[in-house]
Amino acid sequence: IAHATDFNGIKLLDGSLSGTHNGKGLNSTGAMKIHFGTGNASAEDYYYVEIGACTTEALGLGSVTGGTPGGYREIMTVIHKTFKPQTSYVEYTDPDTGKKYYSDGDFYFENFYNPVGTALDWETDGKIIERLKTVQNTSVSNESYSTYVDPVTNIRYYKNTIGGSPYVLDPTDPNGTKLDSVKDKGIIDRLQNTHQGFSLSIYLDIYLDPSGKRYYSYDKGKTFVPNTSRPSENILDARNPSDNEIIKTFTPEMVIKKVPLPSIYTDYLVYETPDPRKPGSYKTYYSSDGGKTFVGDTSYPDIKLDPNNPYDKGLIDGMQPVWEDKSYSHAYEVYRDKTSGTKYYKTRYNDKYLLDVAKPDQVALDGYNPADAAAIANLEPVYSSTNGAYSCDVYRDTTNPAKMYYTKDNGKTFFSELNDMEGSVLDASNPDYYNGILDNLEKMNATAQVGVPVDIYSHPTKGIYYSADGGKTFVSYRNSMHLEKPDLDINNPQDADIIKSLTRVISIKSYWTYYDYFIDPVTKYTYYQDKAGNGDKFISDMSSPNHIALDRNNPDDLEVIDRLVQVQQTSIGSVKAEFPETYLTYEDGRNGNIYYSYDGGKTYIRNASSPYSSSTKLDPDKASDKQIIDNLRPVTAMLKKTVYVPGSPGGAAGATISTQEAAQKALVAIDNAIVSKDTIRAHLGALQNRLENTVTNLSIQAENLQASESRISDTDVATEMTAFVRNQ
Repeated sequence: IAHATDFNGIKLLDGSLSGTHNGKGLNSTGAMKIHFGTGNASAEDYYYVEIGACTTEALGLGSVTGGTPGGYREIMTVIHKTFKPQTSYVEYTDPDTGKKYYSDGDFYFENFYNPVGTALDWETDGKIIERLKTVQNTSVSNESYSTYVDPVTNIRYYKNTIGGSPYVLDPTDPNGTKLDSVKDKGIIDRLQNTHQGFSLSIYLDIYLDPSGKRYYSYDKGKTFVPNTSRPSENILDARNPSDNEIIKTFTPEMVIKKVPLPSIYTDYLVYETPDPRKPGSYKTYYSSDGGKTFVGDTSYPDIKLDPNNPYDKGLIDGMQPVWEDKSYSHAYEVYRDKTSGTKYYKTRYNDKYLLDVAKPDQVALDGYNPADAAAIANLEPVYSSTNGAYSCDVYRDTTNPAKMYYTKDNGKTFFSELNDMEGSVLDASNPDYYNGILDNLEKMNATAQVGVPVDIYSHPTKGIYYSADGGKTFVSYRNSMHLEKPDLDINNPQDADIIKSLTRVISIKSYWTYYDYFIDPVTKYTYYQDKAGNGDKFISDMSSPNHIALDRNNPDDLEVIDRLVQVQQTSIGSVKAEFPETYLTYEDGRNGNIYYSYDGGKTYIRNASSPYSSSTKLDPDKASDKQIIDNLRPVTAMLKKTVYVPGSPGGAAGATISTQEAAQKALVAIDNAIVSKDTIRAHLGALQNRLENTVTNLSIQAENLQASESRISDTDVATEMTAFVRNQ
């Protein structure tokens, strides 16, 4: 190993390594440690090879007896500090659990967004790693078949709808038993088409020949075809010696998980300029430097308007900012005057009634004004309704095939007109109502949907119900009015309590208001101004348009109004980029969560697959992120691998101290045992820390879960469900 290893251009035994890298000396005999690297403490990669109590004869460094129990020697390899992101990883599966894992050649991990945090460790997960299997790539072939039957033998055959395909006995094995167009011509000629077609999805294993050409196997490697759309052509059969020689060169195509290239995101301000080629229209441009340069497409940030080009110069000179718009949908409950029929709209945030939702500042009736009390008392709510449906079975009169009858209650009553279910009713239990007509009805394989208006009701805990009969029966699904037994029936005592808690849902009228958006650069407060207003008033909450926050007519507000800055519309552009060469990895000392840095620890990210996204970066100005950053520590060992290989003969016999040389070798073995013991203790300590962190995390999760449960339990469901229906 030492003679062959080349690390950063350095041969271990060519004499170029300094003593600090030689451990106990590369030229000595006996067990030793070899620690080699660049000599730079900040180097990205370190390798540590420990050869404990083993025969060093294989290294050409002499020989020593002793070893682990059973005559085995231990080799431990640790790769430190860095992770190299890739755009593709080999997929593996654990046959015992079905879990998927991915590998870059060194690591096996569950999540390529957080490879180090989900990596398998040889010391703790070695058994999992040893049983991992690569996943062979597969393809799905969707085939359509027609069915034929041999009237003599009653055997069914299947023919692919693709022209020229043979008749096969098993459609799942298109290369299996099939009829020969010559030898089986007699059978083919008497086959009868059953006119029963069906589609079949067949899974094929994919193999590659030495040139990389794909072949597909329907039968786990017995036969192969190069084209799934022609499964009966160019078949290679393993039972054919000449074909088998070709098949031997095939290798399974492994599933490779592709990771999209990361994107670099840039914030742009949006501008528009008159289009000189289309009078009256405007062209949109974007600037990432405050209006100094402009691009027409953020996907191509290098293609900018050229101020030295006369046409581009004209566009630049006409640039104007596009201001940010905000909109809000105001919902009003609808009421009607019982005497005049005039509709009023009640604001949801106070007891005020409007005649025109477009003029929220013009209050017609005020619940806080005693003079309006009588008028408000004469108002009645306009209740919400919607369209439901009865699903009816269809019957035909055999004496008059053109005449249809319908039933919505499984044949108890029938009606002959879909638009008049009550007026054309026939009662199956009363002969006076049908005069023998029902005796001639024949049920058809069809249903008819009959629309019906339904009222909407709300229950505090059970949600929404619908009624088509004025509140006598209720269903929870408005298109299931055909149910013989409704969900709630006023005549059923068990439903009485639920029905008592139902309330009619009041109709809602929505009105969208559009606002200009401003920010106070001093306080960072945001304000909104109705585009349809006179420009004097500003609000701070779009849901409360009557609550004026700033008014030009108020001298005390002028100072703030004059410094308001209108917010310009922004856009985010993205371009694909390469992954960073390497990541340094860090863990949060409190919980073991992994973070990555591609700039030497200046910035930290949560997601290794999105290095340039602001949403995945830790923000040092954010208190929660700052706490994480303060607790980060470098990950010093991302992969540990321990393997045991057969040692020298007699290795199980232990060491002897009968001679000075043997005693010296025994001391070396003891030193290695101490090192091994320390390694195990360190590993157990790490496990203990991880368990303690897990306990802490679970305690926090339990507390958060209890808090969530409390918020859900404390919710006023009636209010929330009513709000939900109104906003539909």
